[in-house]
Amino acid sequence: MSGPKRRRRTQINPGRLAAGRALLAVERGAHAEDMLASLAPPEGPDRRLAWHLVLGVLRRQGSLDHRLAEVSGRPLRKVDPPARVALRLGLFEQVESRTAPHAAVDQAVELCRHLGGRR
Repeated sequence: MSGPKRRRRTQINPGRLAAGRALLAVERGAHAEDMLASLAPPEGPDRRLAWHLVLGVLRRQGSLDHRLAEVSGRPLRKVDPPARVALRLGLFEQVESRTAPHAAVDQAVELCRHLGGRR
């Protein structure tokens, strides 16, 4: 008899990770363009994804925060910054992007882990 199956951790997309890191830096006062230039993959679809996510989240941040505040049990400003960034990014992908909902949630969880978010 075997024990419970361990789920393999999903690898996070490099463009998504770069976007998360750039958005976290913006939370701390950096400029998105400067951060993305240094963090995004040098070329290809991952670079395009990073730019799409960062610019989209920043453009829609007010409406994303409003929606998150409606379902959060506490003020969004009290949510750990890495978790706040991952929530915004995951919601943006679910609402504004073609990403499948299950993939957006999975990648948001992985992003939070990579950014050092608390449970």
